[in-house]
Amino acid sequence: MAKPAALVSDFDGTISDRDFFWLIVDECLGSDGLAPWRLFEQGKLSHLEALNRIFAQIHLPETQLHQLITKIGIDAYFPQVADFCQKQKIPFYICSAGCDYYIELLIGEAIRRFGIHLVTNRGVYELSLIHI
Repeated sequence: MAKPAALVSDFDGTISDRDFFWLIVDECLGSDGLAPWRLFEQGKLSHLEALNRIFAQIHLPETQLHQLITKIGIDAYFPQVADFCQKQKIPFYICSAGCDYYIELLIGEAIRRFGIHLVTNRGVYELSLIHI
């Protein structure tokens, strides 16, 4: 008898070609924007607090942020893998320390079409800020 199977994948840098975190640092913040990350690495901030502080530095209109997010890119094989899992009835989970705000923007249609389970932080755009 076959054992049950599931596919569990990260998102940033696995399904996506670029990591949202590094895209924001490279395109919007530069190395000075990483001060909260350094505090996290020193154990002085939680992972979530460091990300919130970094993302709070983004001051782009939502349309510009969406244009930037589309630069991330998705692995060319992602749709084929998702389709295979759906046809074989293999549950597909995306588990990410990122947030649903940009993941939904990039692959929300595929998540719904292929019945993918997204396990991630909730992110919202608020007055030019993303909070998770």
